[in-house]
Amino acid sequence: MSYEGTANAQVRVYSSTRGGVIRLPYGRVLIHRPYLVGSSASFEATQQHFAEIGQKAKSYLRDVNVSESLFDRMMLIAPEDAVPLTLDEMKALGLGFNDQVWLEYLDNKKAARAGMTKQDWLAKKRQTIEICGDIMGVADNSEQLRACQAPRKLTPLRQ
Repeated sequence: MSYEGTANAQVRVYSSTRGGVIRLPYGRVLIHRPYLVGSSASFEATQQHFAEIGQKAKSYLRDVNVSESLFDRMMLIAPEDAVPLTLDEMKALGLGFNDQVWLEYLDNKKAARAGMTKQDWLAKKRQTIEICGDIMGVADNSEQLRACQAPRKLTPLRQ
């Protein structure tokens, strides 16, 4: 038996870069349950096949740091009723712009490079975000951008 479908294929392709830590969606990401093509299998065989698909899909989602609940949600949506995920939904499922394990790795590397403890690095990062905004959307206008880029004295972390 095989299964196919355009929308669930989009999720597979979107998250299939194993180690692909930067995830930039373009176009809509649609989800729905997978479906079997050309199968006349019994109910029991179909149920067994879907159980195997579920095990493999959830294992894969864990491997790429995406929430297993993505598959659970897909299973509730009929193939003909595919629904798009919003960016907020994608982020909540781990399909956001960056892999969270990758971000942790980067923070550890940056803290070490700066000769700082992880706690101090995170405090400095929080201060920078409060002044400049989130990394993904630094400033709303050029005046804010210039102010953010101007050298600033950050509050000392420890005396």
